[in-house]
Amino acid sequence: LAFNFDDAWQAEITKRENSFANSMATYVGEHFGNPIDMGGFLALNYALACRLENEKWTQLSSQALQSIVIASGITLVLKAGFHRHRPEEQNQLDPYQFDGPSFRRENLSFPSGHTTVAFALASSVSAFYNNKWYIAVPAFTLAGVSGWSRIYQQKHWPSDVVLGALIGTAVGYTLHNINKPQKNKVSFSIAPNLNGGTSLGASFSLD
Repeated sequence: LAFNFDDAWQAEITKRENSFANSMATYVGEHFGNPIDMGGFLALNYALACRLENEKWTQLSSQALQSIVIASGITLVLKAGFHRHRPEEQNQLDPYQFDGPSFRRENLSFPSGHTTVAFALASSVSAFYNNKWYIAVPAFTLAGVSGWSRIYQQKHWPSDVVLGALIGTAVGYTLHNINKPQKNKVSFSIAPNLNGGTSLGASFSLD
């Protein structure tokens, strides 16, 4: 669906240039989706949480860092496989320029790495706090700003951003579900019974 509307959405988003939008794209969108900025921030948080022996903070930092690393890895493989031309790399805009698999370091538009990182981080934080609205709304709003900024600054096409958001969100929630403790608990016990023998007991509980 996004591929079909790349031209129209691109034109609509980029035509409304103003100082506020420029500031949001540069100071919010760029940094929240930057893998080096966010990776460094989370690594620092993890180290500090370990130092302070704060288990919850450690788990959150670790989970978010793992999410952006894994999601970024997936995105890098896809970028190398498609080699789509970025809007800023074209004299005449054409959203359907793909060069195919190679190890070249240019034409890496599809999907958006910044958007992938932003949504991986947002989904990790939101999932960790059980998707409470006062956590999820700000987190995904910041991720949305990051995705919008990539289109606004002519770094990506809308479909690049859509796929990046899907990858980041899928990885963030999947990793959380893998790491969360199992709620089903089974315990066994051995005890003497009234007949002078031994009984084996089992109990099953749901938290």
